[in-house]
Amino acid sequence: TQRFASFNTKSGKSSGITPSDVRALADSTLTIPFSLNIIKKSFPDRVHVLDSAFKSAEDSSNFRKQQKAFDLLWTLCTEYYEKISNGIGDVEARKLFDSGNYSSKESEKLSGPGKDRRTFSYKGNDIFMEKHLKIGVADNASDTLRIHFEWISEEKKIVLGHCGPHLDF
Repeated sequence: TQRFASFNTKSGKSSGITPSDVRALADSTLTIPFSLNIIKKSFPDRVHVLDSAFKSAEDSSNFRKQQKAFDLLWTLCTEYYEKISNGIGDVEARKLFDSGNYSSKESEKLSGPGKDRRTFSYKGNDIFMEKHLKIGVADNASDTLRIHFEWISEEKKIVLGHCGPHLDF
């Protein structure tokens, strides 16, 4: 759990909440929407979870690797955030994720509707979110999850737009 140290975003000191604590609270009921809620409440100064992320998370109720999804979200909002907010570029920061769990862009050329599916409204602005964390490659919501996000440097904040099944290209 040292790897997953949590932070109080105002003081920079540990808030005392760790993934182990959350897992104990969640017991066997850890779900994607619950994980998003934990992230949203644990890191309000670091991350903004859009309603679209919560809506897409509901479509992943049968996702089999809920714990892995939580771990990726936690790393995104702790270690990745720390690197990015301290000026370390994405090329270096993404090395925190296991091989195959991070992509800075889609593997295929996006259609117009594919771009639209990856564009989310935040504070009245449309943000194209091609960066994503990923688990699985199967064409079903039980085995595959995508977490689309963008770093808003002016606010030092990660915005999560989608956390659910793979989006069509």
